[in-house]
Amino acid sequence: MIPFVKAHACGNDFLILEESVAQRNHAALARKLCARNTSIGADGIEFLERRANGEFFLRLFNADGSEAELSGNGTRCVAAWLAQSEDLMNVTLGTHGNVAGAMVNVGNPHFVLFVDSDDFSAHSLSWQELGARISSSPLFPHGTNVEFVKILSPDEIAFRIFERGCGPTTSSGTGTCASSAAAMALRETSRALTAIAEGGAQRTVWSTNDGVMRLTGPAEIICTGEVFGL
Repeated sequence: MIPFVKAHACGNDFLILEESVAQRNHAALARKLCARNTSIGADGIEFLERRANGEFFLRLFNADGSEAELSGNGTRCVAAWLAQSEDLMNVTLGTHGNVAGAMVNVGNPHFVLFVDSDDFSAHSLSWQELGARISSSPLFPHGTNVEFVKILSPDEIAFRIFERGCGPTTSSGTGTCASSAAAMALRETSRALTAIAEGGAQRTVWSTNDGVMRLTGPAEIICTGEVFGL
């Protein structure tokens, strides 16, 4: 039996498993346990390794078994679990944004498109269909996350997310940062934004003299339990 924790941030849900129980079966466990209809269901698994020096190390695997560099929401879910279970009060994640046109890297790759339509469609395609095409395009050998961003005001954006290795998701921490960074750099919005995804709003702040964007938003522990292994 494998102990697990399930948590979500604005509907972007993750399982948290101790690295010690994974036995190097990360991809297979992700494919099995993240299945919505036949298992627990989640967008991905954060494998948590507790190191001897007191530090924590995370590896993230998407629902399709592919490994991803980083998830802001997933990291926040792990932080919420550690704060609840081990009385840890402060966990900080820093990501350095590097904006080049609509390509944004905040620790993992994102491609940001600006749209005007209320349904976030573009080029006569739904955002889901276009996101799937872009995410797996040969232009991105390792795939990319895709965000469709609509500017609502100088202080607010709305966006939709097609996540590499997962598909449409209700929220993404790094997607929120990427969308905000692109809006700030290319559409000259405020450097403090409310970014609204399907799962809810998060707040981003990126001052002009600071290389670190700050992301704030909710994280909620859903349940703990045990599941049969492979």
